[in-house]
Amino acid sequence: MDVMDAGKAIALGIASIPRDAYLGLERTLQDLNLSDGRSYYQRRNLAEDARFARGMIKIAKNRNQIYDIARIILDDVIDKVPEPVLRWLHSAVTQKQTEAESSWVMQNLIVTYLAQQLCEGVMMSAFFKLTIRTTLTAGVGLILTQGLLANAANASRELVLTNPALYRKLYIKDFDMLYFMFEKPIGKITKLIQTYQNSPAQLQESVRNLDFKG
Repeated sequence: MDVMDAGKAIALGIASIPRDAYLGLERTLQDLNLSDGRSYYQRRNLAEDARFARGMIKIAKNRNQIYDIARIILDDVIDKVPEPVLRWLHSAVTQKQTEAESSWVMQNLIVTYLAQQLCEGVMMSAFFKLTIRTTLTAGVGLILTQGLLANAANASRELVLTNPALYRKLYIKDFDMLYFMFEKPIGKITKLIQTYQNSPAQLQESVRNLDFKG
């Protein structure tokens, strides 16, 4: 991790504080049964908090779980791309032609490469965000932690609507509440694939320069 990457991760953590504080206060009121919706939101939040805790405990016990989550998500993304895009991605990642490779082999190599890159960025961003929160006063830190939980819950609820199959794969492993850590960098990969036909000559370099730290 170099100084520039660390500084960027810290800046992102600080920039997220105002929004997280608002979301954290809102979620705290729901947890205390003081918001509209009363006990429904309270029960929902408790269930989400439990899944978040179980997912984090699994990661704490085995850091490789972060890589497993990345592979589940990336397999879902890459599995949906057309054959020409799959071959282009494989060429960009391996820097070699792909005529003799099967789709399964190409997808596995792509997912392996991107998962390794993705985990580094996700871990760096999450580490500094959590560090910033724990160094604040107890009350403010608690509200910001609640904000982090609110972001996690919002991403999970959105995922169940937009991609229920992927949601189920993550949910059964208690990882749906950790999807939010991957949401932004995964969006960069999705956008890169969507713009494939616009500038093929530049895309190989774009894959190599994907930045998952912001």
